[in-house]
Amino acid sequence: MADSPILIRQKFHDFSDEKISILTDKIEYGFGDESTYKEYYKFVYDILQCSDFQDKISAEYLKEKALLWIIDVHINGRVKEDFWVYMDKNIAQDVHHVTYYYPILNIDIEQEFRIGNSRITYFTKENSAHFFEGGSLSEDGDNIQKMLEKFQGKVLVAVNVEAEKKLAGGFSFTEC
Repeated sequence: MADSPILIRQKFHDFSDEKISILTDKIEYGFGDESTYKEYYKFVYDILQCSDFQDKISAEYLKEKALLWIIDVHINGRVKEDFWVYMDKNIAQDVHHVTYYYPILNIDIEQEFRIGNSRITYFTKENSAHFFEGGSLSEDGDNIQKMLEKFQGKVLVAVNVEAEKKLAGGFSFTEC
């Protein structure tokens, strides 16, 4: 069992993108045919090109949120809030400042340093407390101990990114 709304994705036969629909209150909402999806996706990509959203959200995120807004308008028979207000509110909720860490093999450093927006650092037990929500290393002892054994003393690249979850990983890897 899952909370509503549920996102459903299906591949098209001759279209490189996916058909997305939303299941809410046992009713599936989406567009009827492939040509309507093409128009919708063109609309989404135009929004990304014309706004400052592209640095914070992915096309997939915008497809989902815009469809949820359209469904809400359809169900209620009216616009409860402007699309841009709706998007700003959702982006404010879903865009977070996150630090990604990637291991670097075969390198030793004396102290951490920066290259561009990336920080070259090393993993120690003392500076690892911020990796865990709540800051306590004793909450999940076995997994944490295994991680400490695997990464302690290893060199890592730390990259700070501010974006929604799907886009942040790609941005961080590119920056790394």
